[in-house]
Amino acid sequence: MRPADYGQFCETDPVFYDQPGSGDDAADLYPPATRPVPEGWERSRDTVWVYLHPEGTTLPDQGWKVHVSGSLDEAPEIIETVLEFCRTERISAKFLAGRETVLKANSKYAPRGSSGKLLTLYPRDPDELRRLLDGLTPLLAGRQGPYILSDLRWRESLLYLRYGAFRQLYCLDEQGRTVSALRDATGTLVPDLRRPVFSVPEWVEIPDFLAEQIAARGRQAAPEDFPYDIERALHFSNGGGVYKARDRRDGRTVVLREARPLAGLDQHGADAVQRLHREADMLRRLAGLDFVPQLFDHLKVWEHEYLVEEFIDGEKLERYLFTGRHPLLRAEPTEAALAEYAATALDFAGQLTAMLRTLHGHGVAFGDLHPGNVMVRPDGRLALVDFELAFDLDGGTPPGFGAPGFISPAARTGKSIDDYALACMRLFLFLPLTFLIELDSGKAAQLAEAAADRFGLPAGWAAELVRDLSAATGGTLPPGAAERTGVGGGTGSSAGTSPGRPLPVPTTPADRRRVMDELAEGILAAATPARTDRLYPGDPEQFNRAGIDLAHGASGVIHALATVGYPVPKEHVDWLLRAARDPKVVRPGLYDGLHGAALALDQVGCEAEAMDVLARARKLTGHRRQLGVFGADLAGGLAGIGLNLLHFADRHADPGLAEEALAIGEEFAAPGGPPLGKGRVGLLHGGSGVALFLVRLYEHTGQERWLDLAEGALARDLASTRLDEKGLLLTQDNQSTAYLGSGSAGAVIAVRALLRHRPDPRFAEAAEQLDRACAAEFFLMPGLFEGRAGLICALATGDSPHLDHQVDRLSWHLVRHQDRVAVPGQQLYRLSTDLATGAAGVLLALHAASTRKGVSALPLLDHRGTPSSR
Repeated sequence: MRPADYGQFCETDPVFYDQPGSGDDAADLYPPATRPVPEGWERSRDTVWVYLHPEGTTLPDQGWKVHVSGSLDEAPEIIETVLEFCRTERISAKFLAGRETVLKANSKYAPRGSSGKLLTLYPRDPDELRRLLDGLTPLLAGRQGPYILSDLRWRESLLYLRYGAFRQLYCLDEQGRTVSALRDATGTLVPDLRRPVFSVPEWVEIPDFLAEQIAARGRQAAPEDFPYDIERALHFSNGGGVYKARDRRDGRTVVLREARPLAGLDQHGADAVQRLHREADMLRRLAGLDFVPQLFDHLKVWEHEYLVEEFIDGEKLERYLFTGRHPLLRAEPTEAALAEYAATALDFAGQLTAMLRTLHGHGVAFGDLHPGNVMVRPDGRLALVDFELAFDLDGGTPPGFGAPGFISPAARTGKSIDDYALACMRLFLFLPLTFLIELDSGKAAQLAEAAADRFGLPAGWAAELVRDLSAATGGTLPPGAAERTGVGGGTGSSAGTSPGRPLPVPTTPADRRRVMDELAEGILAAATPARTDRLYPGDPEQFNRAGIDLAHGASGVIHALATVGYPVPKEHVDWLLRAARDPKVVRPGLYDGLHGAALALDQVGCEAEAMDVLARARKLTGHRRQLGVFGADLAGGLAGIGLNLLHFADRHADPGLAEEALAIGEEFAAPGGPPLGKGRVGLLHGGSGVALFLVRLYEHTGQERWLDLAEGALARDLASTRLDEKGLLLTQDNQSTAYLGSGSAGAVIAVRALLRHRPDPRFAEAAEQLDRACAAEFFLMPGLFEGRAGLICALATGDSPHLDHQVDRLSWHLVRHQDRVAVPGQQLYRLSTDLATGAAGVLLALHAASTRKGVSALPLLDHRGTPSSR
């Protein structure tokens, strides 16, 4: 998931990520969602959509969908009008369930591709499509709604069209990911591409009446009086884009800020155009200040409005800090490097303080101070950009939202908004973990003291920063969401607070055991066995996988608890078994599907049930392989499945399963072999995961050819590496990382697995350099796949002097929830208990560090012996 996608999963529960709409009150739903269903119709609902389908009607697999747009205020009337038409014409439809759902679907950081879609209609053929368009157009005349970017607009109406799937089919994209699919002219499954602009698959026969509309759209061109050539996009949100452009008249480089009407809503329902007007007013009012962009123009093109602003040369502060300048991004920075950086950070803090004082002197609050809105010029001077949330200190309306990590519900009026954000920025410059204060207020003092100690900051710096945070919130920092006593059941309710005990630092064996005990207790306390969509709260990705998978769902948590030796309640095992038997679960992979569920069930003693789930996984695997939609990777492809088959073959003495695993190996030995995703590297999706499977085949058979193939798979990943002062980093999509999932940590586990059987100076040197990349002092996330826990698991496979240091630094990330240690998930906005991003993964990492037996504790990845010992 993209970072921007996480916001929609923060709306329901203040502690855990949850599905949008799952906490909505039934009283807030639109009437068609609750009143009796018309005779001859069926109704169902998920957390976002309400579905209406005429009984006895069969829909095709794919076709022309019609999306109906609608504004927040007019949505109820539009839904009633459209559904009445659909009842008459017996057309299947779905609609957003209630006002809060519509608000979230059109908010600033909602996915742009689905914004504006109030209803979706499913005409069965071109004739029904034409009747629908002609019939609804006059009924909706005069209504308003946001433009749906991904679709073809029907004339000037609220109706938009796109060719796509009516029911869920899957295939692999070029990167090896499982995605929604369409059948092309030959019946082959191909990705159902959901681009941000309208497009039609090349094999689709376009009805004549739509061909005319498509041709007319193609003839549209930029208006002659729009004198700007867009060079690149700087930022996108549902409210519009921000672009670097050039003025054709004088060659000047400018910034274009776009606003889409009725889109990008804030919590008050204000849209992007209203905020654009606010920004224009503020820039005029602040004209002449050297840290405020100059406003050149304000114009309207078609339905969108644009501000033309000064382009400030430089880098965003967040990028400036994390492209190698921050000294904690490498292991053991020198005292000189720490002192030099501290001087720069203190200078930046002083500049920001002076800027805000100047704005306040002009009667203006900036309202949205965070690292993405601060530019660092080449000469080191800072500037502020993006004034859409700025407001008048004398009676102005504060913004309806802000950047996580730099806002507090107790500092949302007047200059307190800026004062709080400024204090957070001063901390962020040293330890960029301010997001955690919103979860646990005690993190403010802990992180401030850690920053002051690590960077040798002036005496009293930490205490002053905490005082400033507290003053901005009324004198005392309010308890964070995780400090409250809500049980994480998805209700968002909490009552009272618990001060808790000090967070333990996992330094000594006793402290590590205490942290592990509290993590396990917290995981079990957060479980929701009464729910059907998830058992343990974790990353939102689990909702795409029925909540069962090893990475983000119940299987991974149960695996971690069982591996470390904590009992798993029977009702939790029963939940996983029921979910794994659901026919809607169709992913067979190790980390994303049924193979992972079979592994977890086997671990907790449900051997017969595990074999049943394994049998279903094998059947699905065969079906997908016939369709040509199966990749080679460890996460959801053949390498992971092969590992699991070998595990079950050994556990249950089943030679048939071993033969299946060997058959998979033969595919890797064949010319070409199974496909890895284009450009994908690392443990989960690259050659490192394949190499681990091939090493296990050697351990099973003693045949050296499997080690030859493992060398080749590893060489593929190592060819993508970059060596610098941080160590050997894997590079994917121009991003270098040490993380377990796609970086150095996963690669070093695979390299060490090979070295146990085939010593090689080249790989031994690579292991040292990969190991060094895992020793950097600062990592943003605590989790297993993209955070510090994964580095700990990797370092535990060798004799690394950096292992204890990484374990100690876990304390920077840990927070308190219900008087227990808890783990923030991906993006640090909410807690997570899952394997990939949350407490279960940290539990495994601490277990690996505590055993000190050269094992990673990861599922199926540890050494299984030599062929002679088996």
